[in-house]
Amino acid sequence: MGSAPAIAEVEVQPGQDYVWEVSFKAPAKTGKYTAFFRQQTSNNIRFGHKVWCDIQVEEPEVAVSQILSTSSSGLKKTPKELYFEMVAGAEAVYQPNMTQLYECGYTNFHDNLAILKRHQNNVELTLNELLDL
Repeated sequence: MGSAPAIAEVEVQPGQDYVWEVSFKAPAKTGKYTAFFRQQTSNNIRFGHKVWCDIQVEEPEVAVSQILSTSSSGLKKTPKELYFEMVAGAEAVYQPNMTQLYECGYTNFHDNLAILKRHQNNVELTLNELLDL
């Protein structure tokens, strides 16, 4: 994650408010990132508290028209139907917990399966991680 230094364009006096603007370049990889900042004088003397910004990089949204696919009967499938088709194709040991994750509102099949595998099919640990995202 990158950002350029934010420099005050005017001299800021003690007790005076100043609004900072910072532009970020998001990382290419999904995940949670934290950027920390510290104020400093023109002589590079740091002062004040650290401030931070939490950034969540997620998979790009896919248009519903891209999610829907056509079955052999010509009918469109819903995202739920597609999710459960992928669950049916997953290893049998993960299928019940993948269903439970969906029912809890976590509908990203690939994220659910990756986190479930990371936690050795422990759905409670998986839910805790998903809640922290």
